[in-house]
Amino acid sequence: MYNIAEGKIILYGAGCCGAVFAELLQKSGFHVECFFDRNPDKTNMQIMGIPIKQPTFLDADSLVVVCILKKAKLYEEIAEDLRQLGYRRICHIYELREERNLFRGQSLILAPDREAVLQNLHRYDNLKNHLADDLSRQVLEKILQFLLEDVDAKIPSLKIEEQYFAYDLYRRIPEEYVVDCGAFKGDVMRIFLEKNQNQFAHYLAIEPDKSYLPYLEHTAGQDADGRIEIKNCAVSDKREQLRMRNYAQEDSIVCADGEIQVQSCPLDELMKGRVCTFLKIDVEGYDKKAITGAAKLIRAQKPVIAVAAYHQESDFYEIFELLYGLYEDYHFYLRSYMNVQETILYAVPPWRLVKEKEDEVYR
Repeated sequence: MYNIAEGKIILYGAGCCGAVFAELLQKSGFHVECFFDRNPDKTNMQIMGIPIKQPTFLDADSLVVVCILKKAKLYEEIAEDLRQLGYRRICHIYELREERNLFRGQSLILAPDREAVLQNLHRYDNLKNHLADDLSRQVLEKILQFLLEDVDAKIPSLKIEEQYFAYDLYRRIPEEYVVDCGAFKGDVMRIFLEKNQNQFAHYLAIEPDKSYLPYLEHTAGQDADGRIEIKNCAVSDKREQLRMRNYAQEDSIVCADGEIQVQSCPLDELMKGRVCTFLKIDVEGYDKKAITGAAKLIRAQKPVIAVAAYHQESDFYEIFELLYGLYEDYHFYLRSYMNVQETILYAVPPWRLVKEKEDEVYR
């Protein structure tokens, strides 16, 4: 275990994870010397007043914290490069998880609350009992292993390009009405258009951070029929003014002292009189509020739902419980697309199951 209070602190990785951790360290009174990042486009830029540099030797006593959300082979390559430069104190951000006081108030599972996980094992078990296939149960088992004891737990993971589009679980339909909550820069929209060869009825992209709208508009411009609609707002369980902070142009998260102001709106209000057959939700910790604000829509239309289940330890079972309470005939699947941080819970109504899955259910 490394003592973060000894020596200089360098954060490797000037992305969302590094930016979030830098903010947490600053709030705890720690000074971050700099970021290291191999991307030359980031060199000499700053995040929160902290300079970004190419990896170089500064001080052998510095603690270099590698801030990437996946450990495995990439971390080992980075650590070896740092050792070659002369650094002796190198750790992955997950290896600081015992310092839980450093990680409070953010929307990534970096330092799991083991006690809370243990107290709610019965709710994880309830989720497991409602998961529809073996792979889902294996994913949940490995997630629990990660949360309780093992930062190196190997979670069965699929390609990130398949995230939200598990067409082995639910049937694609040409008349799909997509509601994309947390549309970001349009990556999900672009993949959807490619996978469906532009066959869909309507695509509503909802994104609260205005800085991402030009990216969305560029992707939407590929559709000449005007079926893509972009809405600049947040989704929640009620109308309210929220504040957000943009982290390194890789994520925007609701926080009380954020620089960005945005209006939130419940989907039940926003979607009144409109159709939704596929609902994607990834809104950085507001996912449960988004579901609560869409309760009437979900009960009435029962869309396929793909929701991020990884912003808090409790999300895995609490999001399931919310959706199960709205429609008990949903079939639930859990899929990982990197590790814990990119885990999606799918809720599929019976009529959208692929034939093989349907046969399994009614066999």
